[in-house]
Amino acid sequence: MDIPTLKDANFFSFIAEATTPVVVTFITKTSKPASEQLATIVDLAESYKGVISFAIVDAEESLQAADHCGILSVPTSVLFKNGKFADRVVGLMSKTALVNRLEEDLRSLI
Repeated sequence: MDIPTLKDANFFSFIAEATTPVVVTFITKTSKPASEQLATIVDLAESYKGVISFAIVDAEESLQAADHCGILSVPTSVLFKNGKFADRVVGLMSKTALVNRLEEDLRSLI
């Protein structure tokens, strides 16, 4: 599944216009943990297709988006609902841990 890569120019509109909750994962090209997390995010994007939208942001290239989300380390995944912050996960997490967190978040967003 192709996950969109957002830049400062389209980050805010993507979040605001989404019809589903959005998980944005901040990475950098040189971070091994971020690369590993990205593989999990790709799997989750397929599993949650139509329920949650996923996107990727390179925190070193999109400084405004990273600053807006308070990104201090990568990988960091931020959940938005109706264009507003809903949750954040910092650091490398297993697929099971991320699924559990997403399911908990989805229940609380209803």
